[in-house]
Amino acid sequence: TPYAFNLGVKAQKCDFIQRVDARHIISANYIQNSLNTLLKDSFVWGVGGKIFNEYINDTGKVIAQAMGTSLGMGLGNFRTLKESGFTDTVTSPMYPIWVFDKIGYFDENLIRNQDDDFSYRVTKAGGKIYFDASISLKYYVRGDYSHLWKQFNQYGYWKVYVNKKHKAVTTLRQLVPPLFVAYLIVACLTWLLGGVFGSISNFPLLIYIALVLYTANKIVKQDPASPFWDVVKTFPILHLSYGLGYLKGIFHFMVLGRRPSEISKQLSR
Repeated sequence: TPYAFNLGVKAQKCDFIQRVDARHIISANYIQNSLNTLLKDSFVWGVGGKIFNEYINDTGKVIAQAMGTSLGMGLGNFRTLKESGFTDTVTSPMYPIWVFDKIGYFDENLIRNQDDDFSYRVTKAGGKIYFDASISLKYYVRGDYSHLWKQFNQYGYWKVYVNKKHKAVTTLRQLVPPLFVAYLIVACLTWLLGGVFGSISNFPLLIYIALVLYTANKIVKQDPASPFWDVVKTFPILHLSYGLGYLKGIFHFMVLGRRPSEISKQLSR
């Protein structure tokens, strides 16, 4: 992906570059409105729009519904934003061509998260990224849980590689899934200390389960055709896959000092 985008950027003699990722279909006003924003405000270095999750089968529909919630994707995630404003990253953004001259191209070492890395470099260099709610794109989610698991497991794994590169945590919300997985491990171990400690340690898990059930019920009320328990199980798949990938990345990159594994470079298209 980063090789291909860089080839496209370097081949163009133009003032602006519009990135469109796989599985994305941009709205008719996307290019014009993005141009208007960039021409109006020189402090904006990148513009992207609102995501509408689309699907190709029943499983994809459930996944799309879960990914459209703050519980599924995290507070402040560009995938769930509704109002226009500045943010930390967007998908399928437009950039002025001089941004690439200023901060470089997409990092070709990053099979995943090269867009997050680029956005972080934009903001670190003093630029702003704007989320424009007047433009939108359709994003076709994975149609089965095995590919969804691999996708988010890779997101978590490669996020650590980006963090190591910049020697910084690029967003705080990325820490929630790995901390949740770490909590589950510790909570299981507390039962070795006795039933009282085990019961107390289960309290955060009960809160999580309640949030999942509440959000799933809200989705099913809006769309009664959605299978309740399929919606429920989608949330832990999203969170556990990302969290385990992140912890694996910490072990590989931070503890062992390894390069990314070959299996982590296989995309889940």
